[in-house]
Amino acid sequence: GAASVYTLPSDPFVHTNSEGRITITVALINGETVTDLPADMTFNGATGQVTGRLPENADGTVGLRFTARDQWGAEAITDVNLRIPGN
Repeated sequence: GAASVYTLPSDPFVHTNSEGRITITVALINGETVTDLPADMTFNGATGQVTGRLPENADGTVGLRFTARDQWGAEAITDVNLRIPGN
């Protein structure tokens, strides 16, 4: 697949409690299935960047699910569909 970089906007998840600490994870969405990122894709929580090679079977879009969790177990989820140029 093609090499790609996606950067999560700097403020998609905001906590209402000043003591809240948010940890963000990302997963791959394939139809109704949510899986870990493939080995050739990584997420840097400090920069918000997903980098790596897109799956070979991508059909023009790749779905990413970002999950933000705080230390108390509350979570928020947002899905992003990336368009793959040339597909």
